Amino acid sequence: MINKLDGSTYIDRDDMKMFLGYVFSTGLYIIFSQYHCSLSGNSKTRQNLDAEKTISKINEILLYGFYDDRREARLNFENIERGAIISENEIPQRDKIFTAITDVVAEVGLLDASMDKIAHRAGMTKSSLYFHFKNREDMFKNLLENELGIMQNILINRMNKYDSFEEKLYSFMATFHSYLTMDLRILRYFNWIRFQRLKYKIIKKSYKKIEDIINNINNFLIKAINDNTIKTYDLEGKDIASLINIQIIRDIVMKLALNGIIRPDEKKDMRLIYRLFLNGYYKGDRYE
Repeated sequence: MINKLDGSTYIDRDDMKMFLGYVFSTGLYIIFSQYHCSLSGNSKTRQNLDAEKTISKINEILLYGFYDDRREARLNFENIERGAIISENEIPQRDKIFTAITDVVAEVGLLDASMDKIAHRAGMTKSSLYFHFKNREDMFKNLLENELGIMQNILINRMNKYDSFEEKLYSFMATFHSYLTMDLRILRYFNWIRFQRLKYKIIKKSYKKIEDIINNINNFLIKAINDNTIKTYDLEGKDIASLINIQIIRDIVMKLALNGIIRPDEKKDMRLIYRLFLNGYYKGDRYE
């Protein structure tokens, strides 16, 4: 079945939920990021959020994407997706402390994940847990650093196999999707950090290290911005990278909510997110 959304553009009915989810997530994120920017600085430099300009920006991003209008690329999606498969031996063995932390956080959230609960789940005494970590924040920070480090190595290793920005971008998306769906405990942990706003307290403890990891992962995107390969719509590079990440995470979470299961090799929606991100709704079919 096909739905006609305007006089010249069509979208598969099967992709409709995915498309609407992309629209909602993009709009919500841009509004949030613009609102955050409007509050930055001191009281003299703060500016009111311009609702009309923000809505116009969202509209342009959704319709035309981030790609420079002069560019066009063809990708071998299947080849890149095969390269995005992650083998179990690429991820270090996760111990009982990792399992206890992620299990407890998944059940009660970060705020209520006490050292007592985690020690009990790990089958350890609380004093034994303090042998490994100074305190609760140190424990959460350590897990975040380790996982970001593992993810960095896997993502960069995959992206370095390709030359073009387009290949690197889709490799990043497909591999990030594979990494999160291989072990959903990591996805839940990252989400709790975001939702309960503990990210800033945790990152403050080792800001430079975590910032370096994130910058290394996003370097290909920053280079594309500097080369005018993609437009920015006055967004910072880190915000554009976050928008991509949010779309991938949203897709995984929605599939889990609707189906209760997701396969790491299920990449159909990644292709659509890729098309919409680069070329928007009107030009998203140029890769067909």
